[in-house]
Amino acid sequence: EDRLVTTPHFVGVIDGATGGEKIDGRAGGIVAAETVANVLTHLSAEATAKDFISQASDAMAKISGDAIHSYRRPTASILVWSSYHQQLWRLGDSLAALDNVPWLTPYKEIDAITGGFRAALVRAWTGFNITSLDILQNRDKAREIITSLLEVQSFFSNNPHDRLGYGVIDGTPVPDKFLEIISTQDVKEIVLCSDGFISPANTLSNAQEELASMLVTDPLCIREYESTKGLQPGAVSFDDATYVRIIQN
Repeated sequence: EDRLVTTPHFVGVIDGATGGEKIDGRAGGIVAAETVANVLTHLSAEATAKDFISQASDAMAKISGDAIHSYRRPTASILVWSSYHQQLWRLGDSLAALDNVPWLTPYKEIDAITGGFRAALVRAWTGFNITSLDILQNRDKAREIITSLLEVQSFFSNNPHDRLGYGVIDGTPVPDKFLEIISTQDVKEIVLCSDGFISPANTLSNAQEELASMLVTDPLCIREYESTKGLQPGAVSFDDATYVRIIQN
């Protein structure tokens, strides 16, 4: 459900959200990521962040159809670098670093609430020996408990009137307050990655090593990196992960 876009003018990491309503039988996160990636692929070099957000939102509304009115409407987070404007644009919770200094961290208050509650519940269950990490890794009952909130989380998406509001591309209007923009003028190295990595490390191998180490010591993502989900049986990580590093001459 992640997509990486590179064109002569843009580099983008698009992260489609897991669990969105299916569109024509396809996972909502995949449809959202592909739709937004297609808009970025064909975006004019001079387009601004607001131009992109507007076009991507219109495309999402069109492809979602009646699903746009669903509380499980497909959504995508975006992190885009514009070479023309020398800017980074973000909606959502992807990560970035400028010259090895992290700029963006994977924090949304609603995710801190759901992920923190899930992590606390697992730590308490296992601390009292009510269940074990092995049992929970095969069936994450704590994840099942927070699903009732995850399913209606879209109430807060693009909602500027609630303290838990956050920005995404989901076909609804995006308030300016949720669009983050930072200049990359005079920056030599820029790292973009989705929140499937735990930090915007200075190289892909370092990002992968950091993630692998965390998954060994905390596979359910309840201590070092509290998340709404952990490593599932048969999976290699707890989430899709995309990384790109840009070097400017």
